[in-house]
Amino acid sequence: MVSFIIVNFNGEKYIERCISSVLALKVEKEIIVVDNGSTDRSRDLINKFNVKKVFLKKNSGYSSGINKGIKKSRGDTIFLLTPTTFLDNSIETLLKDIENVDAVAPRLVDDKCNTIQSIRRIPTYRDFVFLLTGISTLFKNSPFFNRWRYPDFDYTKRQIAPQPMSCCILIKKKALSELGGFDEDFFLYFSDVDFFKRFGQKGFKCLFEPDVKAIHIRGGITRNIGEKRLEYFHRDMINYLRKHLKLWQLPAFMSVLVFGIRKLHHRIKNWMKRN
Repeated sequence: MVSFIIVNFNGEKYIERCISSVLALKVEKEIIVVDNGSTDRSRDLINKFNVKKVFLKKNSGYSSGINKGIKKSRGDTIFLLTPTTFLDNSIETLLKDIENVDAVAPRLVDDKCNTIQSIRRIPTYRDFVFLLTGISTLFKNSPFFNRWRYPDFDYTKRQIAPQPMSCCILIKKKALSELGGFDEDFFLYFSDVDFFKRFGQKGFKCLFEPDVKAIHIRGGITRNIGEKRLEYFHRDMINYLRKHLKLWQLPAFMSVLVFGIRKLHHRIKNWMKRN
């Protein structure tokens, strides 16, 4: 059995389409929807479906929502989905793939069928320096300056993927259990980065499967959070660095961080003005 876990927060615009896309799949499954204290019409829409429901009083964070869903699951494999992700075709290929690996990520496309660059490398100290100084943005196609974003990844090839986006990923429950699930210190960002760093350190493998696609609306829900995203991003990034960065690197990084926070805040303010 496949346990589909959908963590929702104010996703009324997308949640029906997401659940319907899973219900259409001809596989043995259960669907668990964890609603993180939504204040829109999400819960009324979720109640239309015969799925397992976990309605939380407040937003406990994306990682916490995933873990709560896992505790309710009965399947040997867990399929994580966000409300802005819709399965577009059969997942039989993914189920065959996962017999030989520990996780499988399909190809993500936008609503115009353009491939989304959804595979990342595990970031290093240097990658954070390039990110926070804006160098990776200036050289976004450079495998050196934008190494973390993996611009040279071949999305036509079936291959091992170091860090896929967690918005659409099939994972063996055994691997999730061994890793203790997702780290709940991460509220919204870097939870998948942290998870797949630990995943790789344990020797687990994730396969990218280009022949199975899912539609993903990027920023469909996080856009509604507004400038609060800046706070979540930096808090989660600092949690990641505190957990994984070597102590001797911290003094140099903090000076870069101060500069980076100012630069990132300026970029987000400009983005908010345009949207």
